[in-house]
Amino acid sequence: MDPSSCPDTEDEITQEAQKGLLDGENKSGLLASSERAAIRILKHPLYPWGVRRILIIFLVLIIFSGLFGPKDPHQNVATVFSWMLWWPIVAVSYLLIGRAWCGICPMGALSVVFHRRFGLNLKPPGLLNRRRVILIICVSAILSLAWLEEITHASITPLITGLIALVFTFGACACGVLFEGWVWCRHLCPLGAISGAFSMSSMIEIRADQKICDDNQCVDRYCYYGTEDQPGCPLKQAPKIMASNVYCIMCGNCIKACPHDAIRIYLRPPGSEGVRQPRSKPEHAFISVVMMGIVFFQG
Repeated sequence: MDPSSCPDTEDEITQEAQKGLLDGENKSGLLASSERAAIRILKHPLYPWGVRRILIIFLVLIIFSGLFGPKDPHQNVATVFSWMLWWPIVAVSYLLIGRAWCGICPMGALSVVFHRRFGLNLKPPGLLNRRRVILIICVSAILSLAWLEEITHASITPLITGLIALVFTFGACACGVLFEGWVWCRHLCPLGAISGAFSMSSMIEIRADQKICDDNQCVDRYCYYGTEDQPGCPLKQAPKIMASNVYCIMCGNCIKACPHDAIRIYLRPPGSEGVRQPRSKPEHAFISVVMMGIVFFQG
């Protein structure tokens, strides 16, 4: 792929917006130490695939336990882990570390594994590039899931919990086999849509230091395309111009691929992204409203 085709105008970000993004980053010693620790984690060779492999085992256990385990929800791994532990932790994580769960999600990992082994590398349907189509698909899936949970009491019904996990896993694997790229994670996963919308409120963001990029006259865009040994951004984001957390899954690929150490982790006020966005994204606002309505309805 020709590096000149990299979407430098993605989100129509302006130089002024990017400058505002990086202003005021004179960190205290504590913040600097925290950033270095986070960078070390994201650069570690066991991240994210070491974590993904462990979570794949948990996913298999949840599906098996949901389908064949005890009917008592308090004694079944599927309901205890999914509804009582995982979901509250992930919901809170949106506000702290954005879409980091997507970076280690076992369903997304299985999609990649199936793609590598059996991938047909078909082009995704053009409809998936239309924001309204994606909005309709994701909102429909979210509402259907909420409706299913309401009428079946999935949170206290291990069988339904196991079936939901199985269907989501099948969808991820099917997309991995059929299409090139991370189609399930970027376009179709309802949990990805939810996490993308709420990740805009995150307290941290991964961005490139534009000055370092310019000083090194970087034209190869390793953070976007990757290198021979290190893949680039799976959701096709360029940290130098990225203005939103919506599609950043904190996988660390850009950090590992950049030879100039230009990728940084920045602390920011919660919700500040929504204020400084150069272009509004009503689809994410609508998903947020839908989720808040579901939470209010379910009490």
